[in-house]
Parts: sequence; C-alpha cells; structure tokens
Amino acid sequence: VKLQSDLKQIEAVVKLIEEQMVADQKRSTAAEESIKAMQAEIRDLGHQIERVERSFLNRLEILSSEVERSVVKAFDQQDIVNGLRAFARLIKQS
Repeated sequence: VKLQSDLKQIEAVVKLIEEQMVADQKRSTAAEESIKAMQAEIRDLGHQIERVERSFLNRLEILSSEVERSVVKAFDQQDIVNGLRAFARLIKQS
C-alpha cells in the first residue's frame, strides 16, 4: 500500500513536470515567434529609413540646384543693374 501511494505521488510529480515542460515549450515557442516578428519589423523599419533618406537626399539635391540657379540669376541681374547704373552715369556725364 505504501509503495502504491509513493508510486501515485511520483506519477503526479512526473505529470506536473511534464505539464510544466509543455508550458515552458509553449512560452519558448511564443518568445521565438515574438523575436522573429520583431526582427521582421526592424528590417521593415530599416527599409523605410532607407527610403526616407533617399527621398530626403533627392529633395536636398533639387533644393540645392534651385538655390544655385537663383544665386546665378541674382548675380546675372546684379550685373545688369550695375551695367544700367554705369550707363546712367555715362549719360549724366555726357
């Protein structure tokens, strides 16, 4: 009777250990899936950052070109204004 009681206790402990192992395995699997999902999200964010960076660099290039054209145009206009002033002085002196 004592042996049967001890055996039942051992079986109950083994069953609890097995249940705990199954639960641990499920948590481990869930953790692995979370890690994989986070890694995929990180990759997606990296791609988004790359796209935003390329877009930013393209816009910066366009803006730089526009500023350069505006500066060149302003200097051209300044030359014209200086030329007109010189012409006006020439006419005043004549």
